[in-house]
Amino acid sequence: RQARLLAIDPIETAYWIGRLEELRQKPAAAVESYLEAARRDLYHPLVLSALERLRSPELAEQASTAAKKLATSSRSRDLMVSWKVLGIADPDASPARHRLEQNLSTNRTARAFLSLAPVPAAAWPLWQKSQEDPEEKLLALGLWGEGEAVVLKHFPLSDLSLAYTAGINLAATGRTNRSLYIAEILSQGLPDEFPAWMLPHDYRRLLYPIAFEEDIRAASRRFEVDPNLMLSIFRQESRFDPTATSPASARGLAQFVYPTAAEIGKKIGHWPLKPEDLEDPAIAIVLSAAYLSELGKRFHGVPLRVAAAYNAGPRQASLWDTYCYSREPDEFYTKVSFGETRGYIDNVLRNRAHYREIYGDRWGGSAP
Repeated sequence: RQARLLAIDPIETAYWIGRLEELRQKPAAAVESYLEAARRDLYHPLVLSALERLRSPELAEQASTAAKKLATSSRSRDLMVSWKVLGIADPDASPARHRLEQNLSTNRTARAFLSLAPVPAAAWPLWQKSQEDPEEKLLALGLWGEGEAVVLKHFPLSDLSLAYTAGINLAATGRTNRSLYIAEILSQGLPDEFPAWMLPHDYRRLLYPIAFEEDIRAASRRFEVDPNLMLSIFRQESRFDPTATSPASARGLAQFVYPTAAEIGKKIGHWPLKPEDLEDPAIAIVLSAAYLSELGKRFHGVPLRVAAAYNAGPRQASLWDTYCYSREPDEFYTKVSFGETRGYIDNVLRNRAHYREIYGDRWGGSAP
C-alpha cells in the first residue's frame, strides 16, 4: 500500500503484490496484479516472470479466464495483454487480435508499419537523379556497403518505406550497426500500443539482428553460454559496432576495458592480447563467451544476475546477492540499487526475450 501511495515502480509493486496474493492462496487477485504489471510493459523482467507464473498450473485457468475477458475490452493495452497471455497462436486469442487490428487501423503510422515492405528497385528515387559522387555510383551498382555514406540521401529516414529498404539492404551486406540504427529511428514512430509480434518479421530482424553468427555459435558451444544472451549484450553494449569505443576506454562488440580482457585472455590461453585486438569481432566474441561463462558459474547461471555483474562488476553483484533471502532472480532484481544497472538488466533481458521470440530454436543444442 505504501509503495502504491509513493508511486514506487508500479510494475515492481504490482508484481510483488501478485506474489503476496499467491501466498495468501488468492489466485484471482494474484492474476489481476500480474495483469496490472503486464499492461505497463510486456517485456519488463518482472513481467516476463509474471507471464511465466500465469502459465503455472495454479494460475493458468484463472489467467485464461481473465485474458478472455480482456479480449472484449476496447483498450489496446488490454488487448495486447490478452493476446500475449492466451498465446499468440492460440485460437482463443483471435478476438483480441481482431480488435487490436481494428484499433491500430485508425492510426496512420500503425497502418504504415502493418503493411511495411521494401520499395522495389525500379521505384527507387535514386534513378531520378544523376549519380555524381563515387559513392552514389557504387550505390547504384548495388554496392550498399561501399555507398553507405550517401544511403540516407536517397533513402531518407522521413520516408518509412525507403528507409526500411535501406535497412534491409545494408543488413544484407553486413552493415548491421547501420541497419539497426535505421530500424531504431523508425521504431520511434510506433504507437505504444503496437505489439512487437505484429511487426513484419524482417523488420523485427533488423531491430534484433544476428551478426557474426558462426563465431557466436562456436564460442557459445565452447563455453556453454546462451547465444541469445551474447547477442543481447552485444546489442546493448555496442549496437554491433566492432570499433565502438566508450569514454571509459571500453572497446569493441563486448565493450571490454583492456585489463578485464587481458585477464580473461590469460585464462583461456589467448595471450598476448593487444588493446586493438578488442576491435576484432572474432576475439571479442571468444572473450565475451569466456567471461559470460565465468559469470554464469559464479551467479548460478541466471541471466539476470549475469547481466547485473557484466554491468556493475562481479563484486557489486555479489554484494547484492548477499542481501537476498532466496536464489530467485526476481528478488535479486529488487536488491539492485544502481539505476544504471537496473536499466541495463531491463534492456538486456528485453533483448533476449525478443531474440527468443523471433528466432526460436535457431541455435539448436548450442543454447543452454
